Amino acid sequence: MKRVILHIDMDAFFAQVEQVKNPALRGKPIIVGGDAGHRGVVATCSYEARKYGIHSAMSSAEARRRCPHAIFVGGNLTNYVYISAQIQDIMNDYTPIVEPTSIDEAYLDITESYHLYGTPEKLAQDLKDNIKKRLQLTCTVGIAENKLLAKTASDMNKPDGLNTLWMNELEEKFFPMEIRKLRGVGPQTEKALKRLGINTLRDLKDYPEKKLSQNFGLHGEHLSKMAHGLSDTPVHSFEEMEDEKSMSHEHTLYEDTSDLIFLKSLMITLTDKVVARLKKAQFLAKTVRLKIRYSDFSTITREVTLNSMTDDVNTIYKTALTLLPVDDVVSNKVRLVGVGVTKLHEAVETPQIELFEESSISKKGKSGDVVEDIRDKFGKFSIVRASSLPYRWEH
Repeated sequence: MKRVILHIDMDAFFAQVEQVKNPALRGKPIIVGGDAGHRGVVATCSYEARKYGIHSAMSSAEARRRCPHAIFVGGNLTNYVYISAQIQDIMNDYTPIVEPTSIDEAYLDITESYHLYGTPEKLAQDLKDNIKKRLQLTCTVGIAENKLLAKTASDMNKPDGLNTLWMNELEEKFFPMEIRKLRGVGPQTEKALKRLGINTLRDLKDYPEKKLSQNFGLHGEHLSKMAHGLSDTPVHSFEEMEDEKSMSHEHTLYEDTSDLIFLKSLMITLTDKVVARLKKAQFLAKTVRLKIRYSDFSTITREVTLNSMTDDVNTIYKTALTLLPVDDVVSNKVRLVGVGVTKLHEAVETPQIELFEESSISKKGKSGDVVEDIRDKFGKFSIVRASSLPYRWEH
């Protein structure tokens, strides 16, 4: 049975909430963010303001220059969170499998429930109508067989849209799209793809996967898979996410940077923290995950599953490094880095070793345990990795 996934994206959420709170703001260019006179930044803006080329993360001064009559609103995060919780309550009426990804976005797996409404489209429309009736807010919904395509569909026909992107619609709707529309393709990756003659998703789909891997490593395989519209990531309900065994650490930088030496130093520091937790909890990890947030607040998350479980710092760190989009980092600058591990299993069994010769895995494990013993006894900074020093000098 094929899955049916919805992606809900609230339209200009903060701005809409402000317009509901103050109806006099409806139909006007609203900018939620810092004031133009105090080096503020646009958090979001209404669609009326977007007509002037204003977008999130733009300086408020530039926004004011583009639209002098724009109305700046400071915003109220507490109110936005409260409204977001009400939206989730409404979504939970349609399926128990709801995965919020941010304050204004969520995935819903309606595979088992859409039959109650006849079709996925009818369920989605009822959901949209319900949110509009109860909260006076509009949203755009994407419907597809996986999360990748559902998210892509919700980016179409905004605001107040309802779009499908079934597998039999890829030829018409998906493959003609420009490659920059594919999730995870930043400006530098786009340039690199175009140098290979790849301009559309159809070009990317038809390009040999082996050659993509030669040019982009593990990310090349991922790009090829996505270009075919394929994704097998399930929708996790909140309860499932709570139960899912994972550990991660992330750090927001004081100043955005493209310094690779510094970023790699931060990554080994974060990996060290993750491994310390793994060892204390006596877990081994199978999947390594890297999170990068750029200066424009766009965020990517990549992960790779290892051939065997591990709690080794070097293994996890080197794996995370393969996921780092170096070209995009150099171009865009980074404001946040996160390293994590998932698919954890209790380390209840010690790998069998040779009778007269310890395996390298065993030696790595023992050396890692000794490091943690020293830190437990003399403090967490009593022994640090040399490769982490560029980051530690700044902190």
